[in-house]
Amino acid sequence: MDTQYNERSFRLVFYTGHLRIEREVTRFYPSEEAFYENIDKPSLSLIEHMSISIRFESDDPTARLYMYGLDTVEGKMVEEDENFEAYLSPSSEELSLFTHDSYPLIPGVYQIRVHVGEQIYYAPFVIHAKGITNEQLTIMRQELEETIRGLALDLIRKRFAQGMRLQNMIPPELLYQFMVLKKHYEPVMAALNDLYTRINFRNRKEYKLDREDRAGETDDVTIRHMMRYPGKPGYRMVPYRRMDYDLPENRWVKQMIRDLIVRINEFEQSIEHYRSFVAEEISGLQPFAAYQDSTRNTIQEKQKVLELLDDFEEFVRKVRASLNLMTTAHWYEEIADQGYASHVSHVLISDSRYRALYQMYRDFRQEELTVDFDPYMSYQWKRSDILYEMWGFTTLLKLLIRELGFTPTGGWLFSQGFTGDKWLIPHLPEDAQVRLQSGDLSLTVTYNSVIPLTSDETDFERNPLYMTDTHNRPDTRINFYLDGIYAGTLLIDYKYRPRNNFWDQIKVRTIYRSREMNQLIAYGSNSRSKFIYGDQSGSDYFGIVPVYEAWAIYPVKDEMKSENQKLDDFSLRFITMSPGLDNTHVVEALRDAIEGIRERMARFHRV
Repeated sequence: MDTQYNERSFRLVFYTGHLRIEREVTRFYPSEEAFYENIDKPSLSLIEHMSISIRFESDDPTARLYMYGLDTVEGKMVEEDENFEAYLSPSSEELSLFTHDSYPLIPGVYQIRVHVGEQIYYAPFVIHAKGITNEQLTIMRQELEETIRGLALDLIRKRFAQGMRLQNMIPPELLYQFMVLKKHYEPVMAALNDLYTRINFRNRKEYKLDREDRAGETDDVTIRHMMRYPGKPGYRMVPYRRMDYDLPENRWVKQMIRDLIVRINEFEQSIEHYRSFVAEEISGLQPFAAYQDSTRNTIQEKQKVLELLDDFEEFVRKVRASLNLMTTAHWYEEIADQGYASHVSHVLISDSRYRALYQMYRDFRQEELTVDFDPYMSYQWKRSDILYEMWGFTTLLKLLIRELGFTPTGGWLFSQGFTGDKWLIPHLPEDAQVRLQSGDLSLTVTYNSVIPLTSDETDFERNPLYMTDTHNRPDTRINFYLDGIYAGTLLIDYKYRPRNNFWDQIKVRTIYRSREMNQLIAYGSNSRSKFIYGDQSGSDYFGIVPVYEAWAIYPVKDEMKSENQKLDDFSLRFITMSPGLDNTHVVEALRDAIEGIRERMARFHRV
């Protein structure tokens, strides 16, 4: 539901372009949920790099207007609230927001928020691109989903393949099928052993002619037969009980066994094909092994893959042998060959023996793991500024794990599990934290979390530092621990705008620094910790600033504009990180930071 102007006590007008076209915002929504439901129907559409002025009027002098980019605007009308978020107070004066040369809004969807008393009004507005930025936004959303899904799949593979070496060198389809067999092996083997001798049946009454002296039970059918066929003295049509195994759940068992045998045979053939491929690769590398260390190492790794495939094959033979044994059971041939019933028998769910076999069959038929996202995450992704922050956070995680060799040990995504038959990826909340480990170095990577302002609010594991400045909410925080000792932190803020819109080198030496400039300078300079280079009891190294560097990460449109530049005066580094472009320079920046933190600790730590 939208809220029309006559229901509100404020008026919001935009003036755009050199012609100063007047655009009044008249469609607002009374809740954030309604805002997201209508986000594809923006209340205002603008073109990037077009000058914008605004007039915000209200009968309530305490009303506040919030919108992305206000923090870059200079002027007495723009203030900061208790959360250090910029807002505009009502005024009859017109305020110039952005010009062509100072334009913080990249193409995407943004939010206008107006607070009047206890009521909050929401309106979506969209910035359309002049160039190719819209394509980058699409790539960013795709990369974000692929990165999170990929990290989740890596986690699932490792959990299914506990202790398995070289899992990343096995084709995904082979690894997945092996994971399914490994996961279900023990419950399925127990189920098959029980079903072999004690499968479900029902007693069926049938009749046969038998000698009178051996006839036991008689019933109405026996009497009717005697009256109908009096010419057969000495014989009676007598009832007997027969076990009937041709039940719906047993038809499922028989067909599942057949299908699984076929699929496992195909799986074994795939293993053999891949074994031949790896063996050919080794053969092709052998002539170079005598004088190339890297080639010898590659050959050793591939030989380990062959050993792992041998383990696969041996395990698969055990599974196939157990399934083949079921075809010799006394009841197997008594079950009709009619395939699966049109519906899943309730016994396949209620009886643990049948359920174990059915779950393995169902999982083995899938081509890949089922991974779903928390529905709330789709809401987060429609805010392009939040999208860039989430993309930046997950991209750093991916680089740390896949390029620098860190292993996730818990937190956020890596503490999740299966929900039903799916793996549910949670949304990325504020204060989410991931723990990583590589040798003697452990990291805690935190998303959008407040840093304490006093030392008594700190703690060794999650918040080892505090800020002496009111700027204390970076988008990402990476704490480094060497052999269990706190060694320093990287503070990272994602700036979804060109660099010249949040940093002006000319103003660095003046009192006219913008809010964002002061924020970044504070991140690099104004931190303390009672845990730096000490143990959990709190050794004092107040002379050392725990933040090794502060990073401002922002996107560019092409690789020619990529940069990794440091301002030593403020321990501040500017790094580009862009969807669809080569971001290997970010890996080098991370590697340099790790090495720098190690060197600094070696220099100052009291042993």
